[in-house]
Amino acid sequence: MPTHFPPRDPAQLAKARSAAAEVLSRWPDAPAFLGGAPLAGLGTPASDVDLFVVTADPVPTEQIFVGELRVDVEFVDPAQLADLVARCDRFSVTAADTSQLRFAQYHTLDQLIRFALGEIVADDGTLARLLARVHAAEPDIAKLVIARLAVLSANAVEDGYGAVQVGDLSSAQFSARKALLSATEALLASRGDAYLGPKWVWTRWDRTIGTELGEQVRAALHDPATGVDLTFWLAQDFLVQAMTGHRYDIVLDADPALARRNPQVAPTLTTGPVMLNRSDSRAVRVSPQGALLWGVAHGRPRAEAVALAGALLGVGEPDIDAYYTRLLESNVLLPEDGAHVRR
Repeated sequence: MPTHFPPRDPAQLAKARSAAAEVLSRWPDAPAFLGGAPLAGLGTPASDVDLFVVTADPVPTEQIFVGELRVDVEFVDPAQLADLVARCDRFSVTAADTSQLRFAQYHTLDQLIRFALGEIVADDGTLARLLARVHAAEPDIAKLVIARLAVLSANAVEDGYGAVQVGDLSSAQFSARKALLSATEALLASRGDAYLGPKWVWTRWDRTIGTELGEQVRAALHDPATGVDLTFWLAQDFLVQAMTGHRYDIVLDADPALARRNPQVAPTLTTGPVMLNRSDSRAVRVSPQGALLWGVAHGRPRAEAVALAGALLGVGEPDIDAYYTRLLESNVLLPEDGAHVRR
């Protein structure tokens, strides 16, 4: 899990600071912080500035121009900001209690990440204390982000294979891309690049991962024509690596003579087991080590997958081989010639 959030771009940040200083003359006594793309090292010279003014008497968002630069002023209730930090600074999702995820919706986490990446420009000490708490909790916040994105990916998997069942392959492919996009954001968050939103995903990929996973993976990531099963398999790989913190070479074109993951299975993260959710609404509980084995088993001979997982985990191969059998029996890993592949 990450120990830092993305670096800031000094030039963009200087421009945002200058504009904020001018705008804040309208709210001289209110704490405030900068957020948005410039604080994550993203954006373009034309990007606007997001200024968050913390006040118990919020008004609708305002747009103020400083020269040609637009400043979007958003008002944040201090009690709500404190509650957001308190609810999210410890990852507490279990298989039996997912209440934290019900609170931490995508939009909610986006607000938290903007604060985490933000720079305080006016304060009475309250924001500094909250921001220090957030920075101390970065690994747990990253897990929460990964868990939420995994749920979004799982929803897209369900939609995708529902579309397959009625023969709507265009909708299935669209859902597959949505699943992959969420899984990509999860992988980036696990690498310390936790800025949310699809707008900058490919820029973030290039700066954080680049060609590390190979050109074939990068090509599949960018190609909307990649097949449904192949897209879901790639999403699974990204989520497994995000959840376990382990990296391995991804097999895209799996030989049908070798075992493959069930493409309709969607992994989700808890504080304990990883839940491998099947299309029949049953979930298989596996340890993070078991989830890693499930990831590397795809498209590899059994002995090779067991040896690779053992090397990554430092665990004896007999124990791993027994776990491999459990994955087969649970139908989350398909045996040789176990599934038709829609290429």
